[in-house]
Amino acid sequence: MPQFTDLRAVSRHGPGFLTARDVMSVAMIVADADGRSGEDGAERVIETLGALPGLEGLDRDAIRVAGQQASEGIARKGVEAVFSDAAERMDARTANAAILLACRVAMTDGEISADGDAVLRPMARRLGIGRSRLEAIRVLAARREAHGETRS
Repeated sequence: MPQFTDLRAVSRHGPGFLTARDVMSVAMIVADADGRSGEDGAERVIETLGALPGLEGLDRDAIRVAGQQASEGIARKGVEAVFSDAAERMDARTANAAILLACRVAMTDGEISADGDAVLRPMARRLGIGRSRLEAIRVLAARREAHGETRS
């Protein structure tokens, strides 16, 4: 029945909804590993999410619903299943946006913790993001956090 839930969500919120949920799932997994689980992590992801590729036109309510579904999916199916499903649907541009969002969420207190990093690096690898690209994304995330930008 999840496919029917997906179809309803897409018809209500637009085609970017599933992309938003996938991107938010990646960020929430890293947020949880970084010690920002539950509502705190979800709120940080929602606050940071902006005009990512494929998400143009999504309003804050749709982003909130996508975040809620991402959080529920992680609780119900587990991190590995949710990440695998999301990774399967992501193109390279969306994968980069997901890792950028995950880095920004994990950098709330200035840097990514060792626990957050231990999850982030293998996820980036599985999304086809190499070490040098990941470092460039981390630098970009740090700059945006330093300037208080709310858009990823």
